[in-house]
This record gives sequence, structure tokens and C-alpha cells, in this order.
Amino acid sequence: MKKIFTAMLFFMLILTACNLEENSVQNITEVQGTTAQHNTNAGLDMVITSQFSQSDINGLTIAAGGASSFAILSDGSLFAWGLNDRGQLGDGTAEMRLSPVKILDDVAVVSAGVVDESIESHLIFTHTMAIKADGSLWGWGANGGGQLGDGTTTSRDIPVHIMDDVVQVSAGGSHTMAIRSDGSLWGWGWNSTGQLGDGSTGEQLSPIKLMDDVVYVSAGIRHTMAVTKDGSLWAWGWNQYGELGDGTVTERRSPVKIMDNVASVSAGNLHTMAVTKDGSLWAWGGTNTFGQLGYSTTGRNLVPVKVMDNVAYVSAIGSYTMAITTDGSLWSWGWNRFGQLGDGDYLNRSSPTKIMDNVAAVSPGRFHTMALTIDGGLWVWGSNEFGQLGDGTTIFRPSPIDINEPRFTSVSAGSGREYGHSAGVAADGSLWAWGFNRDGRLGDGTDVDRDRPVRVMNDVAYASAGAYHTAVLGGDGSLWNFESNNFEDGNIRMMDDVAYVSAGYGNTLAITADYSLWIIEHGTHEQLGTDAVKGISEPIMIMDDVISVSTGFDHTLAIRSDGSLWAWGWNLGGQLGDGSGTDREQPIKIMDNVVYVAAGYAHSAAITTDGSLWVWGWNNFGQLGDATFVDRYEPVKIMDDVTAVSAGHGHTAAITSDGSLWTWGWNESGQLGDGTDINQYNPIKIMDGVNLVSAGAEHTLAIGNDGILRAWGATGSGRLGDGTMGNRSSPVRIMEGILLP
Repeated sequence: MKKIFTAMLFFMLILTACNLEENSVQNITEVQGTTAQHNTNAGLDMVITSQFSQSDINGLTIAAGGASSFAILSDGSLFAWGLNDRGQLGDGTAEMRLSPVKILDDVAVVSAGVVDESIESHLIFTHTMAIKADGSLWGWGANGGGQLGDGTTTSRDIPVHIMDDVVQVSAGGSHTMAIRSDGSLWGWGWNSTGQLGDGSTGEQLSPIKLMDDVVYVSAGIRHTMAVTKDGSLWAWGWNQYGELGDGTVTERRSPVKIMDNVASVSAGNLHTMAVTKDGSLWAWGGTNTFGQLGYSTTGRNLVPVKVMDNVAYVSAIGSYTMAITTDGSLWSWGWNRFGQLGDGDYLNRSSPTKIMDNVAAVSPGRFHTMALTIDGGLWVWGSNEFGQLGDGTTIFRPSPIDINEPRFTSVSAGSGREYGHSAGVAADGSLWAWGFNRDGRLGDGTDVDRDRPVRVMNDVAYASAGAYHTAVLGGDGSLWNFESNNFEDGNIRMMDDVAYVSAGYGNTLAITADYSLWIIEHGTHEQLGTDAVKGISEPIMIMDDVISVSTGFDHTLAIRSDGSLWAWGWNLGGQLGDGSGTDREQPIKIMDNVVYVAAGYAHSAAITTDGSLWVWGWNNFGQLGDATFVDRYEPVKIMDDVTAVSAGHGHTAAITSDGSLWTWGWNESGQLGDGTDINQYNPIKIMDGVNLVSAGAEHTLAIGNDGILRAWGATGSGRLGDGTMGNRSSPVRIMEGILLP
């Protein structure tokens, strides 16, 4: 993800916004990579600005369509997600996709068309065009106007070959434009307003040649803009709102010259934006009702008006505009009903507003926007009605989020010391696992250790990583078990109607929908919580009216609906909290008003209704956090205002109501995350903005309020998931580049 896709560069036409000389435009193949690289997407354009070197730029190109999104990885693989009702994703189905699916290999450029709601319903759905590394052009999606160019009006849900020797393509509303390597411009599709520029209004089902010496083209909804090698800008098609910029509202069926010294252009729905060679941005057309031209005056502008300076690239779509300046900052203005401007609210903007820095590419869609940053981030925002943001949800986002690493809703750090593993559930319900796997505990069908997260299954509600196995709760209430050399036979479905699960060292505790607590597998000492059977493998009921449970090495803690806390099992260090060191075969009541509980190896923690945190049990590493190393046989209060807690082998982690994370106890492997390997017997603050934490045997996992997963501590067997085998004493991000590697 950090290397530029060099094959893509051959097909990206060069047009800078800063002092391009005429001969530099003419000799584009001789200077590739030295100036701005552009990929046209029908007014849905992307640019990699000339400020950034090839080594800095992520090898990925993007395109936002009507309600679909596309990304090309550095290896040339094309991924798509979002609305797919007319096959515009190209995956052979009409299914909406909330997460990226692979479409094609060896792709250099992709262009996504948008919806034109003003024409016949069978034509309004979007289509997609892609150029492969060999210059071949492929198309798929809606084809009612012949916009695919395959000689038919048949929609396609898989890519079909259109023509060869193509270097640029732009998909409009229901027409398409393409430039060949000799500079010839070709067009096809719907032509009701002369948008093909062939002098007629008749549709063309196959490519026809239109003009020569073209270096850049942008197909709008019903008009087209093109730049020739001498820098002159030409326009044709619909002109009711002055979108051609020729000073009239007369429809043009053949190209007319608009202005000189143009570097790039973007044809939107009813307005047009152009960048000249000196970096100035010009706008015209439309009604400017929402401020999409970038200045406050309303009404049609029939000729170009200057908006701002130092612009490297612009893209106009619908009733809003996005621009990248020469310093890499992204600016937006216009309509913002769905948060598509990315400024954190839903207010329209009549002047440019800065959104973010270090942007290498941007592509606005109908109601959503995609941006690529130089550090490899793929950022999205705006409408998400059809999953077009690709974050696994349908939640609208008025601010940018990076989807190049999945967002997590839960995570579990395994309690195995020598052979640890981890598991987490992403926002789309996918289960990811990593770490030790020689007994099949990751559930990926192999016995191969993983030092990076691997996707295991979908429709998962929660996963709990024990010492030697993983318990997985499906979205349908099914309970699955991954462990003990059964990887060749597949994962085992243990029981149904489960609401919550906790995996320990040698057992699994499950709460069913009727609040009864069950134990699966076998345990030692009195961890089973019943004197009826030992060493079982079938579920056995322990008690009823349970709303939460946590199991440690050989003891278990359960909260009943009345807030009472019950404990049983091993009690050598006082981890049951009943004031004794006596093991208990039956549940015994410990305290009241408990809302959260965590069982570690031999210590315990609980949060009461007032937010106070209480701990007890072994304290040899200071894991109780009471400024001593004295074992506690009864609960002692540690801190206030706590919302979550997790107990590991010899350390503890807690989150307070302000989102700050605190840790204490054993730190030999850096599991506290404070940058040292020194044990701490008092809570120390690690970071802010934390939503969930899981303390394992010798490592810790945390999910931020933004859904980002971080890890630290021991990385033996790959349990941190960062691709290394060295311990980490400070939090590191884990899932960067996992979704789109």
C-alpha cells in the first residue's frame, strides 16, 4: 500500500495545475510520475498531486459513483462496494455490498458514472468503466443508453471488453468518453443533448471518433469538457444552466472553444470547474443555489469566474465541489445535506472549507466522497444508505473515516502465556483472529500461526479468546468452538440460543437467552460450579437469572439480574473474594450492586453501580492496583468513575467515563503500554479515547472510539497481529492495510 502502482502511471494523463508548459502536455509519456497524475471519473476525478513523490504515494486509485465505490490496489486488483442494483459493481450479482469485494485484476484506471434523474428510469442507473494495464477498456453496469459501448443496450453485471489502446476514460451520466494513446477522443452512449459532440442527438452503441489531440476529458451528466494538447478547453452538450461556459444557454452538438491555458477540468451535473496552468480555479454554470461554485452570488454564471489560487486539482459533482491545493490540503463547498463535504456537519458552504491535509487523491460521488492520503489512508464520508462508504455499516458519516483498516466493535486477548492468540469482531460482523494456531484455535481451517489478522467467518456477534481455544457467538445465537486439533474437521457448533460467552483456560461459560448459565468442556478444581459432574464436554446448567459472566484460570464470576455477584472455583489467592482461601464447588454470593466483572488468572475486578472499581485476589505483581503487593481476600476499592475493566494474567486495565485507559500490574513484556517493562502497583494513564479493552496473559488490546484496534505487550506466536515478533511496550495500530492490503 505504500508503493505506487507503476502500471497505473502509464495510463494516467499528465495535467498539472502549476505552470505546465505546452510541450510538457504534449509529451506525457516522457515525464510520467514527475507531475500530477490524473484519473478521470466523469467529473468524479482523482489526482495524485505533484507535491508528493512516488515513494510517498499509496498505490491505490479511487472512484466514487452514484452510490458505489471503487478502489484499485497497488497490485492492480480492483475492489468495489455499495449499491449494485444494476450490476455496477461488476461482481456478477445485484447484491448491495457493505464491504469491498474483488472485481478484476491488472486494473490501472477506474471511472464510475453517476445518476441522471432527469432521463428515463431505465437509463438512470450508473455504469462503470476500467482500463487494464494492457490498455484494454472494460465496462459493466447499466446500459440503457448504450453507455457501455459494447454495441447493445443490455446491462452487464460482469466486465465486458470494449476497445483497446485506451489511456483515459470518463463515465458520465449515460455516456462515456475515452482517449486513446494517439490523442484521439472517442465517445458513445446517450446523446439527447449532443453530449457526444458528433453533431447529432442520436445515441451511439459503439465508440465513434470525435476529435484529435486531446489530453484530458471529463464527461458530466449531459455535457462534456475536453482539453487539447495546446491547453485550450472545449465544451459541448446541454447548456441550459450555462455549464458549457460559452456565454450562452444554447445547446451545442459539436465542440466549442471556451478558454486557453487549461490544465484540467471537471464537468459536474449543472456546473463546471477548471484549473488553469497557473493554479487558478475557475467556475461557471448552475444556479449556485447551494454555493457549489465557491462564491456567494446566486444565479447562472455563463462564463468562467475565478474562485481561488494554488489549486492542483478539482472535481465537480452534483451540487458540490472538491479541490486539492498545491500543499496537499483538501477543500470542499456546496450542498451538504448528507455530510458529503466532510466538515463534520450538514450545513451548505458557499466558499471553500478546509477538510484535511496530505491528500493525494479525491473522488466525490453523488452523496458521498472518497479521499486517499499519502500515508495509505482511504478516507470516506457522506451518505452510506447503500453501504457505499465500505465501513460495514449504513451509518452516514459527516466527517472522514479511514476504511483502509476495519473498525472493531469487540476484541478479546487470549489468556495463554506461552502460546497466545487474539480475536476480534469488526463492525460488519466479520470475525478476525491471529496468533498461535497449531491446535486450530483461530478457526481458519489451518494449523498455521498468524502474525497478522485473518478473516475467519461472518455474521459474528462476539468472540472470546481463552487460553487454548476460542468461543464464538454467531449473530443467530449459535455458539461455536475453535480448538484442540479439530481444524481439519471444521469448527464445532456447541449450542444455540446463546446471548453471551466467556472462554477460560479449560472451559467455556455461556448465558442463554433465558438468562441461564451453562458450562461447556472440562475444568479443574471446582471451576464447574456444580458438584454433579467433572470433566464434561456437553453443556451443563450452573445457575439461572445470570446477565454477565467472566471466567479466569480456574474460577468464575457471575452477575445476576439483581446486581448480586457470585463466585466459585479455585480460591488459593482469595480471587473469589469471600474472605477465605477455600475453593468453592458451588456459587457463593460476594457483593451487591455490581454491573461489570472481570476474572483474571488469580485475581478479580468488579464495577459497581456508582462507577467505583473493586479488586481482590493475588497481588504479586501489583495487579490489584492498591499500591501494595498484598493478596486481598475481600474486595478493596481502587478508583472511581470506571466504565469497563479487564483482568489479565498479572495485570489489569480499566476505562474511565472520559474514555481514558489506565493499566497496572505485571509489565515484563510491556503489556501495560506505558513504554517501559516496569511493574506498576498503582493505575497509570496510557491513552485517551478508548471504548473497549481486553487484557490477556501478557498482551493487551484496545478499541478506540473511532473503532481503531491497537495492541501492545508480548507478541509471541504473533498474538499482537502487527506482523512482527518483538514485544511492544506502547500501543500500535494493527489493522492498517488489512481490508485493502
